[in-house]
Amino acid sequence: MTLPNAPAPDLQWYERWTPGLKAGSYQIDVQHTVEGDRQVNQTFPCTQQFTVTSRRFTLEPSLVRAAYPAAGSHGDFHGVLPHVVLGEAHVPWERGLAPTADARYPWMALLVTAESEIPADADTGRTTTERPVRDLLNGPAHLPGTLLPDLHKEGGSLGPATCLTLDLPASAFKALTPRLEELPYLVHAQRAPGPTNDVAVVIGNRLPRTDGPYTAYLVSVEGFVDHLNGTLPSKVGGKPLTAVRLVVLWSHTFTVTAGRSGSFSAAAQQVSINTRACPTLLIPPPEISNHPAHHLVADRLRNGYVPVRHQLPTGTSTYAWYRGPLTPVPAAPLPSGPPPCDEASVTIYRPEEGVFDISYATAFALGRMVALASAPLTRALLGVHTRTVDSVQQLARTGRPDRRGGPATAREEFEAMLRGSAASLGRTAPVAQAAADPATAEGAQVCAHLAGACRDTLAEAGLTLMSLLDQVPFDYLVPSAGMLPCDSARFFHLDHDWLKVMAAGAASLGARTRLDAQVLHQALTGLAGELPAAGMLVRSALVRDWPGLIVEATSNTGEDVLKQAGRPRQLAPDLLLAYFDQPPAHVRLTQPAQSPHFGLDGEERGGHLKLRYLKGDKTGATMIPEQSFDNILKCHLRGAGVVNLCDTTNGRSPLVTALRNRLANCKQWDDGTPLTAGALALQLLNTPGQLAFSPAQSLAVTGEQEAGTP
Repeated sequence: MTLPNAPAPDLQWYERWTPGLKAGSYQIDVQHTVEGDRQVNQTFPCTQQFTVTSRRFTLEPSLVRAAYPAAGSHGDFHGVLPHVVLGEAHVPWERGLAPTADARYPWMALLVTAESEIPADADTGRTTTERPVRDLLNGPAHLPGTLLPDLHKEGGSLGPATCLTLDLPASAFKALTPRLEELPYLVHAQRAPGPTNDVAVVIGNRLPRTDGPYTAYLVSVEGFVDHLNGTLPSKVGGKPLTAVRLVVLWSHTFTVTAGRSGSFSAAAQQVSINTRACPTLLIPPPEISNHPAHHLVADRLRNGYVPVRHQLPTGTSTYAWYRGPLTPVPAAPLPSGPPPCDEASVTIYRPEEGVFDISYATAFALGRMVALASAPLTRALLGVHTRTVDSVQQLARTGRPDRRGGPATAREEFEAMLRGSAASLGRTAPVAQAAADPATAEGAQVCAHLAGACRDTLAEAGLTLMSLLDQVPFDYLVPSAGMLPCDSARFFHLDHDWLKVMAAGAASLGARTRLDAQVLHQALTGLAGELPAAGMLVRSALVRDWPGLIVEATSNTGEDVLKQAGRPRQLAPDLLLAYFDQPPAHVRLTQPAQSPHFGLDGEERGGHLKLRYLKGDKTGATMIPEQSFDNILKCHLRGAGVVNLCDTTNGRSPLVTALRNRLANCKQWDDGTPLTAGALALQLLNTPGQLAFSPAQSLAVTGEQEAGTP
């Protein structure tokens, strides 16, 4: 069992995606000079002014293609840098921070705030307020105590009438807002295979290190170019500065919870350890002595049996062995013979131990209970007897087990008798008697006809082996908690005979005669269908804390062995069941990836990143042997979980510089060349965690020698 990371997504990364023209006012000057042979020399000038507008105060909701953590989600996001994906790659660069600002600076940023850091409005309960756009276009100091962006009209147009704003406390603005030189590192563009897959990704600069609700605000930082250096004026409009008003383009809330499992890798590691110790579905045998009885018990446990209380027909209480349809070894086939007619016929006595094996007897009884609990199935089974009687009578009267080609009504039959058909009336009783015996030719004819006629009705009512398997209670599948402890995965074979006996138990509800029983037996043979050969149970926080856990199972040739057996099902919050068409060679549990996301690769070593190749054919893949960039939490935070990318004030260590030097030492970056936004994002990329198993050897154990004698 291994814990690899899934491959990095097939993406192209761009430092920025600059539009042809940014938003602003432009002027085109055209001059045309006419010259001729007659000394004509005249110039015709023309000037055309125009304005390029773009989104400024609002974004269409459809433009936000994805966000991580997802809106309303709960999870362990302590090591995640939240991000938003925009469906048009040029949006973050279609405006400037100021008319003369460097083109590499995006005009938006993603601020991540805890619930306690921004007071909500007492009346609305919201942190954002809808305001007229014109109130933001009057200069930065028109509202005493609140700093507004330095914005002005473009081409005489205000744009939308209103927009959402956030009054961020001045202390939070200084602590949480990216520095000017950090903005280019937090926004990049991506191109994925296929059309219209060019997107922009805006990454937050804060790791939410404490539990609780958080909100990610995509805000405009246009007009704040002079205040993105960690300093703010002490007063605005003659009053002490208390808040900074930001335009909110998009926001979503998520909740950080530590959970019992911690990270995906920690939970997967625990599953790996527990599964390695016992990979198949059984109670691990205890240490035993050399006593023969101890060896017999150990063999039973290794074959997946559990001891259960059992009451004999005499009323004596004893114990017996029981095993459900999920077995750690291939089950020995039952002896050939007629289908069972009751529990006693499939109760196996083990003389060497002096106890009974009631596995198949339990299956038979469970089948009857399932049939009795289903009104459609009960009606379909009881209808078999009615059709059997009708077919016997038809065979006796017409020589056919059905009404085709013979009298269809009592009147027609009476008229046929008057025409002479009644000459055979005296022979109907012997024919009917023979037809009621499945061992005769007449009885075989009736069975063949009715088995086909009843098969579809029984299948629609739920009498197929796969349908019955789905109705087996979990305690019958896993009769002891010790077989499937917490934080473990267990692999198993499927005992088809167990399900066939269960089907016989269900069918016995409609078997009033031997002919009924034979008809149902033949019908069930045709209803066996494609049963899975093996399967897996996972009991872990991986199932509970990562909904949509991806399960893949392949053979040695790479064939998907989940394809025919059906997709995995979540039986309980922390319990997953998957069936396989054949024992798989490889099984992978992969963390569901809502989208590629960013942050730490683990809390170990002071918070670390697994470095990725930036040169050569392996660009984007994790370096082998693994190279780690450590101590991010210790050395590269400014406080409140904010990652210090570029700030060198007060002796701080900027992450960008340290990471660039580390990559240069690994020969993956040119020493002295500034790191780009795409290169930084690729190092921060978290690919989905993955837990891999190779269960083929565990499931290839030689099966039982024999099932025993009923």
